[in-house]
Parts: sequence; C-alpha cells; structure tokens
Amino acid sequence: MNRGYSLELECSNAWRLILLCFFLSQCMYLLFVPSTGWELVQGFDQETAAVVMARLTSYKMEMEVFNNSPDETAYFRILLNRENITNAAVMIQPSLISYSFNSLPAPALLDVASISADRILLLDSYFSVVIFHGMTIAQWRNMGYQNQPEHQAFAQLLRTPHDDAQMIIRDRFPVPRLVICDQHGSQESGDTLNIGDRTLETL
Repeated sequence: MNRGYSLELECSNAWRLILLCFFLSQCMYLLFVPSTGWELVQGFDQETAAVVMARLTSYKMEMEVFNNSPDETAYFRILLNRENITNAAVMIQPSLISYSFNSLPAPALLDVASISADRILLLDSYFSVVIFHGMTIAQWRNMGYQNQPEHQAFAQLLRTPHDDAQMIIRDRFPVPRLVICDQHGSQESGDTLNIGDRTLETL
C-alpha cells in the first residue's frame, strides 16, 4: 500500500510549490509541481526529508523495541509525529552551542573534542537541556568572580546560556529536563558518555 504526503513550500519569489511524495515498498518517487524538476534537486529540504523518513521508520519499528517500556515507546513516537520539523529534527540530531570569551555563541560539534575548560556548552536534545561548564569556568564561578564589578563580562558569560535554556524550556511542551553540570563533576560522566569518549576524527 502506498503512503502519500503533500508538502507545500512558499519561496521568497512568491511561488507556491507543492511537493508530492509517494512512498512505495522499495522506492520513493518524487513529483514536483509545477516545474521540470531541477528546482527539487537544488532546493529540497533535507531536514523535512529526514523527519518524514523518521516518522515512517517508527511505524516499521513497532515490534523492535529495546531498553524502553511500552509507555515510553508510545510517548516518544507520539511526540515525533506531533512536533514540527524543527523540533523533530532536534530529536534526531541534538543541537550543541558553545559559549566562550573569545567568540560569540556558535554551534559546536556533537563530539567530546568540543569540551574545553574555558567554555560553556548548551545541549538541546528536546527531552533534556544540559548546561555544561568547563573546569576553569566552574572554578571561577565557585570563587564568586561573577559577583565582582570588574568581572561583569564573566557574569554575562554565565548568564547567557541560562537565558537561552529558559527560552527553550518556555516554548516547549512537555517541559524538558534541565541539567546543570560541571566538568569532572558528579553528573558529567553520563553526559560525556552520551556524546562519546572519542573524537570524530578517530572514528
């Protein structure tokens, strides 16, 4: 039985494009209206394709469940099918933002190499939001540097990821779990294990 999806995209030049996707048992045929098809190759939304395929895969995995209770499995699948493309893409590939004195907040690789003593990391995996302080940052915070008038830049560095985390939590339902941890702290081992203990280059 074929499954059909219709995705409507509006371009900056006011053209309204309709993408019809028909998923067969072994192939996927794409019909682009109205065009000869070259725009599809140039501008197909890869995030949309990834989320659509993830939703289809969830149906095929109903009998292959590991390490989750039936209730947890149903909960995760309901959210994957309910959320918009942006949030569903975060479930598939979490986002990691780096904060430091040397640069503005910027995306970082989901890799253990992103951990640095003078850096703060904000991880958004949809179900959890993690604020990770590097060892030097945590030591300065524990010494109270952020409360001294001459270290306002450090206070701002500490405050920015927390403000960004609150924005994520405020706009999301169900509310994600907020984890605040330090490098070499009690909660760091589990977070590092989830990222991986080897760099991408060694893999």
